[in-house]
Amino acid sequence: MAKLAIGSLGCILFAGLSCGSPSGAALFDRSSSPAPAVAGSSFSVGQAGRAPFTSGGALGDNAGTSNGGSGSGSGSESESPALTAGGALGNAGNGGRVGLDALGGAGSDTTGSAAGATGSAVGSAGNAPGAGGSGASAGGCVIRAGVASALSIYGNDDAGGACSFNLAPPSTGSWFRTDDGTGRSPPSFSAETRNDGSNAHGCYVRSSQSGARDWGGGFGFALNGSGDAPCPYDATVYGGLVVLLKGSTRATQGRDYQPRENTVRVNVVTTETSDVFGSCAPADGKCNDHYGVWCSLTNDWARCEVPFDQLSQRGWGAVKKFIKADLLEIQIVAVRDPKASAKTSWDLAAANVAFYP
Repeated sequence: MAKLAIGSLGCILFAGLSCGSPSGAALFDRSSSPAPAVAGSSFSVGQAGRAPFTSGGALGDNAGTSNGGSGSGSGSESESPALTAGGALGNAGNGGRVGLDALGGAGSDTTGSAAGATGSAVGSAGNAPGAGGSGASAGGCVIRAGVASALSIYGNDDAGGACSFNLAPPSTGSWFRTDDGTGRSPPSFSAETRNDGSNAHGCYVRSSQSGARDWGGGFGFALNGSGDAPCPYDATVYGGLVVLLKGSTRATQGRDYQPRENTVRVNVVTTETSDVFGSCAPADGKCNDHYGVWCSLTNDWARCEVPFDQLSQRGWGAVKKFIKADLLEIQIVAVRDPKASAKTSWDLAAANVAFYP
């Protein structure tokens, strides 16, 4: 079973382990407990986050300041003049180098009275910066930012018959599947080549399941990192995203908790609403009430638009601010209607996912 990006959910499938996928497609499964019921007979939906940031190393900041001490030995008459050791090494400044080891000069071979020369090298100032973090947080999480000219997320390019679950650069994430673990069998999940007789060639992701009786299920993708350890993705340069969807759902909810078949919820998970990898805590209220939109499904590909400035929470959880710089995952899920007598089922497909300015 799989990590949930949906609250405390059932199973999520990531690139990594085989699950009936086509050759070259890798999958990963993860599990967690069912999501708790919430006000309005709804269920909490999904999740991901990040660990605290680490700072880069400090600069060496103090120059070495200690001079070597004065030489103090006296030469004595002998066949060869004696050398006396010079002063002590200069103390190292913070981050600096130690003083040079200077020797005192020779005592006079006639009077044996010349003092050794003073050691004089001063430790040099430390000047190399520490190895700084590049937006990194604990556990090796690196924040990545979207590029205005890079809009494609998945499925917009001709795959040449070798589709996978990986997203297009600069995104580094991949697709996963998620469900509540109560279905009749593990959900199907595959990445397939799209060729529907039009000019739209490329890849699409598909998942189906029947018999779910908890919260439902679907699939999603992490924009940065894997689905079981997503990192923040800064989408500030984008106005939203669009995805082509088709398929069907049964015994599901729509807007305002009303029964609505052939409908999915597209959640935009951020660190603010997530309690798994994010900053939402029980003291804030109920977590995982993510921002998102509802989209209808048909048997043909239809455009589902997700404008970042028009998203809303469902209303049963802690009120949080939507911040485009803190995106973690996009989830496309069939949300079970808890009042339905029938069990929930879905057959979902997604293609041509892209940001727009």
